[in-house]
Amino acid sequence: MAGAVLAAATTANAQGSISGRVLADPTRAPVAGAEIILRGTTRVVTTDSAGKYSLRDVPRGVQVFITRAVGFTPDTFRADVFDDESVSRDVILKPSITTLGEVRVRDAAPVPAKLMAFEERRKSVAGGHFLDSTVIVKWENRKAGDLLSTVSGVDIQRQQGAAYLTGSRATQSMRSGPSARPVPCFMDVYLDGTPVALTNTMFDINSISLVHVAAIEVYASAANIPPQYNRTSNGCGVVLLWTK
Repeated sequence: MAGAVLAAATTANAQGSISGRVLADPTRAPVAGAEIILRGTTRVVTTDSAGKYSLRDVPRGVQVFITRAVGFTPDTFRADVFDDESVSRDVILKPSITTLGEVRVRDAAPVPAKLMAFEERRKSVAGGHFLDSTVIVKWENRKAGDLLSTVSGVDIQRQQGAAYLTGSRATQSMRSGPSARPVPCFMDVYLDGTPVALTNTMFDINSISLVHVAAIEVYASAANIPPQYNRTSNGCGVVLLWTK
């Protein structure tokens, strides 16, 4: 998993909070440095040395939270948040088990299993843009949005240091006539196969550090999106990020 750092933002209509611990399965040892993300926003908190976290100013209603930590499989859970109340929720993370396969090209090094599909799609899928470690390493000191802005079919909406990915081929019009202006169509974003932004949701791609990214796939056209990642059919495009 990526140990990326995301910036927390205050939610205007916040009502409650959520807290708890992140523990490792099966030992129940605390997981320090785990990230708990409020899906659909750039809000995140990080666990302390005891695995404890607390996220305040959470909008009331059923909210979805993503928990991730280096060496563990990401976890997604829902919580019903009420006015002026704190929800207690512990998260048990399972260690990620990576099976290494071998692709023998002369004396090539083994390719991690989670990147095998990336390599297969790079060879067979037309219309996708594939960025591997040889490209990404040259951008490690830059923001992820800077790198993705070089990909054809991707536009960047920037706001106070944040960068939101939009599909340039799928913009809509807010109104007709002389005053018509385009409405951004935000791309779906997946991290290690787990959705972090779906259904035209804003997600700050700069919250992902390129230091932790091994490969990126970009599908600006809905026609080229692999079926397993074409969940919303909103035509805005999909970005798949794979961590080291």
